[in-house]
Amino acid sequence: MKSIKQKMIIGVLLICVVGIGINTAVAYDIARTMIYEEAVDGKQKFVNAESADIDGWIAENKAVLDTLARTFETLPSDTRDRDALRRLFAFQTQGHGQIKDIYAGFSDDMSVFGLSTTDRSSYYPTTRPWYIQAMEHKGQIIVTGPYESATTTGTLVTIARYAGQQDGYDCVLGLDIYISAIADAVTDMALADGAYVYIAGVNGEIIAESAASARGVRDGVKREVFIGDIPSTRWTYVYAVPEKVITAPVHKLLAGVLLILSVVVFVVCVFAWQFITRIIVAPLRAVSSASDKIADGIIDFPLQSNSRDEIGALIRDFARVQETIRSLIKGINGMSLAQKAGDLEARIDDSVFVGAYKEVADGVNGMTGELVELIDKTRSCLDGFANGDLDAPFPSLPGKQARLTQSIESFRKNLFYREVE
Repeated sequence: MKSIKQKMIIGVLLICVVGIGINTAVAYDIARTMIYEEAVDGKQKFVNAESADIDGWIAENKAVLDTLARTFETLPSDTRDRDALRRLFAFQTQGHGQIKDIYAGFSDDMSVFGLSTTDRSSYYPTTRPWYIQAMEHKGQIIVTGPYESATTTGTLVTIARYAGQQDGYDCVLGLDIYISAIADAVTDMALADGAYVYIAGVNGEIIAESAASARGVRDGVKREVFIGDIPSTRWTYVYAVPEKVITAPVHKLLAGVLLILSVVVFVVCVFAWQFITRIIVAPLRAVSSASDKIADGIIDFPLQSNSRDEIGALIRDFARVQETIRSLIKGINGMSLAQKAGDLEARIDDSVFVGAYKEVADGVNGMTGELVELIDKTRSCLDGFANGDLDAPFPSLPGKQARLTQSIESFRKNLFYREVE
């Protein structure tokens, strides 16, 4: 059988566990939302920053071509010969290591390159994507999709712009730039397990992607996808991260919270153990000990409490019971001593008792009164015998008291026979 202390400790423990469990669930939900949103916001900012860097780099090269085109347009027509263009292109590439070459293509399928010395007799610019797109979007700078260089190793894109006419032929300026640095940066990115990055072109072609890309793989992993726009090229930067990676800080936080709460529960239980022992169990043990002593006939022992709670009230009520029993015993003993001293009229003062205690006092007083009355009747009868009244009355007593009646009657007969003799 569990003690009240154990039951209360278990109750406190259950309340603590339930309360802490509810608080933990609420706190976890709030923390998860906050941390998850913060992590998502951080990932999106990262994607935006990467997209902005790429866009800025492309825009810088577009500015080089735009400046070159405007310079070309402002040149006097007599100075815009193709040798002059070649020198201008070569000059513009200086200090721009990412630029592979700058060139011009004409509607008569002639071309001028600033750096390349490769035979271009079979090169027809009007059939090239950069030329066609620039002619379709005159006044705008276009960026082609990536392609592998035919003359060098590396991935290129071409930036092109319509630059007016020369000698009656349409002219489009083109600028080839290496994007290998972008591709290498994406490929070499240190990513969490299951995450991947890729850059998609206007038509969905892949510009670059991480080495461990899981793009298109149905692995059942739930991912958050972050998208950044690269306006200068209309490319799209895509970063996919497993949800478990984003929520990992939340799980770490939960583990820490559970550890702290476990310590809190332990401390609360220790405190509850001490508190219940001192405030509840110890006083109850005092009451239990007092009841055992009273049951064993021990009345004179201290029992008091200054506590203002229910336990204190219980102890004080029990002390009243103790005092009432003590007073009753004192009254009985006092009456007994008085009657031994000859005061047959001594009685217990039943006015100080109520209820069952008053019934006990009245019962003792009644029993004593009946005995005194019997003594008086016996004395009266014997007085009659002493004065020669052998017919002095004596009641017929019930039960075992009948033996007294028999003794008196036998004594009466003996006196009568003696008198007759």
